[in-house]
Amino acid sequence: MEDKITIIEGPPPVFENVTEGWVLGVSDSPKMGQYCRHRLRHSNGPALVERCYRAWHKQQTIHLEYRTPDGLERQTPIVAARY
Repeated sequence: MEDKITIIEGPPPVFENVTEGWVLGVSDSPKMGQYCRHRLRHSNGPALVERCYRAWHKQQTIHLEYRTPDGLERQTPIVAARY
């Protein structure tokens, strides 16, 4: 079962390209993917991070679900989180 965190209000997320070296160590894949950062405001940041950690501990994927500016629903995997 895949878990997700849904943005239900506010503008669509703004994803920033990440070029720091530590980002390369986040992925367990031989393929180089594109990694972006999004700063998310949340009423309970520690609980959001804990949900991510629980999913990863079970070796499950957790996604960020959001709407694009044109109203389409999209999902992207969350590979790191901090509060």
